[in-house]
Amino acid sequence: MDYLIVGCRTLLALLFLASATGKLRGADAYRDFVAATGRLAPRFLPTRRAAVAVVATEIAIVALVAVPATAAAGFLLAAGLLTAFTLAILAALRRDERAPCACFGRSRRRLGRGHVVRNLLLLVVAGLGFAGSAIPVFPAGPAETAGVLTAVTAGAVGALLVSFTDDFIDLFSPAA
Repeated sequence: MDYLIVGCRTLLALLFLASATGKLRGADAYRDFVAATGRLAPRFLPTRRAAVAVVATEIAIVALVAVPATAAAGFLLAAGLLTAFTLAILAALRRDERAPCACFGRSRRRLGRGHVVRNLLLLVVAGLGFAGSAIPVFPAGPAETAGVLTAVTAGAVGALLVSFTDDFIDLFSPAA
């Protein structure tokens, strides 16, 4: 179970780090993200404040899941943010708002079911990580280096694959 938690921590830390840095990598990327936030956030939320809150929350998730003692809080925060993202995407799809979400600061893919599925899978990762870190089922034993390296590698590969979700959707979608 410890290795599963390490993999979940790695995946979410790298993914939210990529997400935050993608949004902050330049003025154009941040402007695109703020515009996407305006389209996706509920109308009662001030757009710029919501955008700042999202990036700050993503950075907080990275910091929290990086430290074993605060990982459970990081997993909960990630689950909350992913739930908010999923609900915002579902609401946008219901309104037929299909503009790109700028999720990782670079995407030009229009919103679709793939974004919802991606977020639901990430919610499972956050849930598994939380369950494993907050409710230890198995007694923690000494971690073996090979197991930790395998878990970190699996988490890193998972984060890389998730960050390219839009590209995979494009690759496997029928040609227009």
